[in-house]
Amino acid sequence: MAEELLDALDEHAIVSVADVDGRIIYANDRFCEVSGFTRDELMGETHRIVKSGEHASTFYEELWNTITAGRVWHGVFANRRKDGGTYWVASTIIPVQDEHGLPERYVSIRTDITRQKTLEQAVREQQAFLSDVTEAVGEGVLVADSKGRCVFRSEEHTSELQVTSGYLVC
Repeated sequence: MAEELLDALDEHAIVSVADVDGRIIYANDRFCEVSGFTRDELMGETHRIVKSGEHASTFYEELWNTITAGRVWHGVFANRRKDGGTYWVASTIIPVQDEHGLPERYVSIRTDITRQKTLEQAVREQQAFLSDVTEAVGEGVLVADSKGRCVFRSEEHTSELQVTSGYLVC
């Protein structure tokens, strides 16, 4: 049963194990596939090898402070593939502690959420475009879906619009 669980985990998740100094001592095939690095290129390196530069140093300091204190860390961050592209992961890092309660290695389990992040960015860009267009028009704009639910309204239309139970009332 344990072997089947590990196989399923390896198929779905990006998994790595780092020593107490943060050097990678295990990387599964999915990590290599998503990052573009070979296992040999990852071994002995820290996770800085995939650091994207998207996050402030305080982000990484908080992460490191959490796991070195023996607590589990959860978060989302951008990584850099070998080819320079960015991929996003939802991550859990679990400190494995020795008999004295001190971390001796860190197990990282990550899910690739690049597609989700790409779609979120596309929606933000579309919303910004709609806002820019309606602002330029200077008239109230209201968009409803096929069930009459408001899906977009411009600032100019706010005072004339009432929404009752999710439906437009003008």
